[in-house]
Amino acid sequence: MSNSFRCLRAGAFGLLLLATISAWPDLASGQWSDARLIPESTARRHGLVRSWWRQAPVDTTQDEIENLTLQGDTLYLQTKRGTISALDSENGHVRWTRQIGSPDLVTTAVGANDKYAAVANGTKLYVLAHDDGKIVFEKMLRFVPGAGPALSGTHVFTPTTNGSIESYDVVDHKQPPQIYNSTGRAMNQPFSSGPTLAWTTDKGLFYVAQTDPLSPRFRVETNEPILVGPGYQPPYLFVGSIDGHVLKVHEMTGNIAWKVAVGEPVDSRPSALGDRLYVSSKRGGLRCVLAESKVEAPKPGEENDAPREGSVLWQAPSAGRLLAGSEKRLYCLDDLGRMTILRRADGGYLDTMLLPGEQLAIHNDVTDRIYIGTRSGTIQCLHEAGIDKPLKHRRDSSVKAAVKEAKQKALEPEPKEKEKAKDGDFGDDLFGGGEKKAPAGDGAGKAAPKKEAPAEEDAFGGEDKPAPEKKGPAKQEKAAEVDAFGN
Repeated sequence: MSNSFRCLRAGAFGLLLLATISAWPDLASGQWSDARLIPESTARRHGLVRSWWRQAPVDTTQDEIENLTLQGDTLYLQTKRGTISALDSENGHVRWTRQIGSPDLVTTAVGANDKYAAVANGTKLYVLAHDDGKIVFEKMLRFVPGAGPALSGTHVFTPTTNGSIESYDVVDHKQPPQIYNSTGRAMNQPFSSGPTLAWTTDKGLFYVAQTDPLSPRFRVETNEPILVGPGYQPPYLFVGSIDGHVLKVHEMTGNIAWKVAVGEPVDSRPSALGDRLYVSSKRGGLRCVLAESKVEAPKPGEENDAPREGSVLWQAPSAGRLLAGSEKRLYCLDDLGRMTILRRADGGYLDTMLLPGEQLAIHNDVTDRIYIGTRSGTIQCLHEAGIDKPLKHRRDSSVKAAVKEAKQKALEPEPKEKEKAKDGDFGDDLFGGGEKKAPAGDGAGKAAPKKEAPAEEDAFGGEDKPAPEKKGPAKQEKAAEVDAFGN
């Protein structure tokens, strides 16, 4: 019996050794049955490289990753039991990890700016330092939080289940809170561009307010609930509703630039990459909408084949929600957990890549980096081969800088015009029409009559008035255009 047992044991050991040797290539490349990493060879076949990967400090026996949040150069991980970790988004280095509040209470997703991070645990708000995760202060909220907080440069804002927004000063946190009431439940994390705070409610209302101090600007009503946050490309917000419509709204004035029907409930935050807006729905796949156009709208009676703003340029029914995009490609996550790769120009299908494990993919409309994680804490960053530095899609989000730039552009022609008037040279086609005029003075040294310089008068309507009187109204008209954008 003993000899038979030893033979069986030796045979079993041999079979195990053989199986291990045969599976070694898959183990080395990360393709084992429990692998949670995309093998580098697989990534290369799809034109991608793995920039980095990291196993986050998660106790997988009783905890799991629940939310991933990207803010600037930091990737925040929030677990179900309230552990918060901050990773460098470019190299995956773990900057800090901290347990927040009670593990038995519900913890929200993290909101952050370049100085602070904030999270709610139960009905308590915690504000942490961006650099080391130390608790700056904590506050008992007056109402139950409905989603994660958002931060401007000076305040933290928490949406609540009764629709109100609670605001606390992060610089002087001893100040009493500001509360703004809205209709419906605020169950989505608000969006803050700095001077602007935007949030949605399940009553189909979209609110926009000034952040410092918290004061309302406007609200937009839709026919059905809004279940996702807004997309953003300064100075416009893009709102998608269950009623199948997407709106482009100016963040300062509330003017609706266009409204387009996509035919399906919008179930993911719209993504603005450059002048294109990408909208996903469960049954309709991914749609590309022309968000803004530099082509002037045709005049009455004229024909123009160029697509207008708000037009649906193409639709990819098989694609899911957008993960990230580069200059030529789009990366989407479908309902089966696969990554579909599309051609950005026309939505043409390029490739499909399988993703291991249960994925927590970040919706990144700020850069071209693809961040994918698993609930067990394996995080990896992918990008296209040859693109070492992140490609940024979003313009400067400073509204003040945009207004200042608009003012400077509006006033640029005036100094040039005065210099020409001083020199007496109206020969350059300064106002876009007419033949070249002779300089003020002929070859014999005679001064040309003053009537020989009518260009200044024609530039503003052709009335026979002195030039100095017409420069003033011209400046006022240009300033009014700047004011229309919220100055």
